[in-house]
Amino acid sequence: MVLIKQRNIEQTPFMRIDQLKRRSMRLLAMMMLMAITLLGVVGGAVNRPIPARAASGDWPTYLHDLQRTASGSDTILSAANAGQLALKWTFATGGPIASSPAVVGGTVYVGSWDGYEYALNATTGALVWKTFVGQTTAPCYPQLAGVSSGADVVNGVVYVGGGDSNWYALDATSGAILWKVFVGDMPTLARPASVIAP
Repeated sequence: MVLIKQRNIEQTPFMRIDQLKRRSMRLLAMMMLMAITLLGVVGGAVNRPIPARAASGDWPTYLHDLQRTASGSDTILSAANAGQLALKWTFATGGPIASSPAVVGGTVYVGSWDGYEYALNATTGALVWKTFVGQTTAPCYPQLAGVSSGADVVNGVVYVGGGDSNWYALDATSGAILWKVFVGDMPTLARPASVIAP
């Protein structure tokens, strides 16, 4: 048996082969980690959701876009002519409105505490459709709370949280319920609060 002396440690040729294997494995592991990291960065950029491009004048979600910039591409309105704005139309729902509207393709989508999601003509204010998406009894005024979330309008579908613990997908043209999914109950609102007196 041939002994090799290195760093005051005697090694056999088999021990040296084991060291080479370990170094190779460490190098391979580092290369794999780098590759995974690089793929994660590139893959993250590739798999990142692409924000839907709103048509000029559209406001398809709360604060305009996925980045919540609250600014659109409208160049008509400016500080110089803002004083010339005037009320064009109004629409009365059966309850308070507690969310921002979405505006897509000339239609305004807004929910009300009366439990309905409304679609209104943006030019005239005329009702296009309304769909009941629920209400919840609450220990406050008014006792019936309906739609409190702003709608997102994507590819002809209106997504909105109903007043009844369901998330709804509505057809943007007709208001027909495409699907709904239960997302949780509201037990603190569904039952009166208990007060314990001394």
